[in-house]
Amino acid sequence: MSNENWDPAVGMQQDPNQNNDNKSILITIALLLAALIGFPTIMISMFNRERSSRDGELGYTKTLENLIRNVGTKIKERNDCEKGVQGYYLFEKIPGKKTIDEVVICNNNYMFNKPNPTEYWRLLAHESTHIMQACLGTNIFGSYQIKDMSYELMDQDENSYRTIHGAYASNKEDNEIEARWMELQPKQYVIDSLRKYCMERPQDL
Repeated sequence: MSNENWDPAVGMQQDPNQNNDNKSILITIALLLAALIGFPTIMISMFNRERSSRDGELGYTKTLENLIRNVGTKIKERNDCEKGVQGYYLFEKIPGKKTIDEVVICNNNYMFNKPNPTEYWRLLAHESTHIMQACLGTNIFGSYQIKDMSYELMDQDENSYRTIHGAYASNKEDNEIEARWMELQPKQYVIDSLRKYCMERPQDL
C-alpha cells in the first residue's frame, strides 16, 4: 500500500477495495445464515401443516366410526369376502333371534389387506348411507333428487354410474345412487346426515 493513503491523524488508511470485500463477505454470511435458519423453519411449518391436515382427516373418520357404533351398528373386518367386494352393510332382523346390523370391511380385497385412509372413508360414507336408509325404511331423498344425483355421478364418477346400472337390480339402483353420491360429499355433510337420520333410530328396525 502506497504512502498516498497515509493520514497523520489516523495513520495508514485501509484500502477502499478491502471495505468492499468485507461487505461482500458479511452479506454472503448473512444470506447463508438466513438460509440455514429459514429452511428448517419452512420444513417444520410444512410438516406441521401436513400433519394438521392428516389429523383433521383422521378426526372425521374417527367421528364417523363412533357415530356408526352409536346408532347400534357394528364395524367388522373380514378376510374371506367374495372377490371384488370391498365392503357391505348387512341388516337382518329375524323374529326371536338377535338382529344382525353390521358394516363389513373386506380387507382381503384391498392392496396390503387393508383400505388406505381415502378408501376407508369412502367405504364408511357409502355404508353409512345404507344405514340411513335402514333407519328411514326407505330412500333418503326423493325421486327427482335421486335423478339429479345420477347425473352428477355420471359427470364426476362415471365408473360408479355404470357399475350401478350394470350390476344392481333396478329396485336397488336408487339406494346405490344415494350411497355412491354420498361418497363424493364433504365429510362433515356425511357425519351430519347420519346423525340427522339415525340418532333416534326407530325401535322396530
